[in-house]
Order: sequence, then structure tokens, then C-alpha cells
Amino acid sequence: DGIRDIGVTGVQTCALPISALRERLRLLIRELSASGVTIALIEHDLAFVRDLADAVVLLQEGRIVTQGPAAVVLKQPATLELCLGL
Repeated sequence: DGIRDIGVTGVQTCALPISALRERLRLLIRELSASGVTIALIEHDLAFVRDLADAVVLLQEGRIVTQGPAAVVLKQPATLELCLGL
């Protein structure tokens, strides 16, 4: 099949509390996903990513460090070390 449609978005965050921003993004992502659109979300909040993403690509200095299903990648020791300095 392949990817038919891709949505890429950046969100202006200065005017919204973070909780309102996250809720709006959740709604947008659910609606677009239900329509068959693939979403590329650039995000630094790993808890938010874990709640929303089916798959993730982790970059460091513009290079892919790891990628795969969100539930797997976000539990890998290398991911925790890279993102949290553990």
C-alpha cells in the first residue's frame, strides 16, 4: 500500500497552556489518523509521544539513533540514556 497522505505540523505554543495544547494535538491527531493520514510530529516530551505515537524515530544531531514501535523504542535502555542521561 504505502503512505497515501502525510500531515506535518508545527504548533504555536506561546498562547496556550501546555495542557490545552496537548489536548488539541490529541484531537487533531485522532481525527487525521481516522482519515488515513500519517502524521509526522516533532516532539521532545517522551510521555506525550508514548501516549500518541504508534512508531517513533529518535534523532541525535540530525542522525537516526533508533526507530521502531513506540512501546519498544521508548523502553530501550539506549533511549533512556540518550534522552534522560541515565
